[in-house]
Amino acid sequence: MAKLTSYLIFMLASWHAIHTNEILGQRNAVPSHPWIASAPGEFVRLIQAGEVQIEVDDQRLRKEQKVGLTVFTLLIDYRYNVQYQVIESSVEQQVIRANVRYKKPNIKITHKILVGSDFQPISPWTSGLLQHEMDHVAISTDPRLEKFIEAYFSIEHNWDFVWRQSSRPTDKQLQEKVVEKSQEMTIDVEKWLQHLYDYLDKESVQGTADIANRSKFFRSLYSEEVIQQSKLTAFATLSSEPLKSASKVPGRKLEAHFRIKID
Repeated sequence: MAKLTSYLIFMLASWHAIHTNEILGQRNAVPSHPWIASAPGEFVRLIQAGEVQIEVDDQRLRKEQKVGLTVFTLLIDYRYNVQYQVIESSVEQQVIRANVRYKKPNIKITHKILVGSDFQPISPWTSGLLQHEMDHVAISTDPRLEKFIEAYFSIEHNWDFVWRQSSRPTDKQLQEKVVEKSQEMTIDVEKWLQHLYDYLDKESVQGTADIANRSKFFRSLYSEEVIQQSKLTAFATLSSEPLKSASKVPGRKLEAHFRIKID
């Protein structure tokens, strides 16, 4: 084994993390559904914040065994500073430790609400189905989400990367490893949102029943209890302080967002 040495490389990189539960590819422009233009004021803000489109997709609904479905696409644009240190350098392998600190990320989320061709209510925005799907949109445009993502990305990360090679890894190899980890973090957030979507479906029996206490339900989404229920180990590193930060949203803002009254 070669004598252990260490070196530091200071870098600033910008990468896009794009994760979606749809197949990636060029998406043709879809004409706005006529219901979008007729949305009442209480939903207009959600439609704009979540860039909501409504589409008819019988095939997808049959596959998912749903009568309605909300599909979100999450994009996180992040920048980071990284320092590298050699942990081991030998003819068999190279071990490099990366210390990564992210800057404040930019977040964008878009939505498609899928309905069946036989769903033709006279007053769509008063229908339970569409109101339930808009509750999903409200969850993924929750003003606390951005703070939650910022708190998650603000944690200082130390990752050890291993290459089975005799030569030092190139800058490109190092960057690829950091980007891979960054994309995993984005997937963590996507899993968190999916957990909240599933949580809503469970509490509302797939949108067929009223939630017992809407105010309590939506207010507690970012509580430590709900975090633990998600069983997402990635968020176990979040201390109570970042969670408290994410929860520092004025009650009136949550009331308007979720159409609730906070006591």
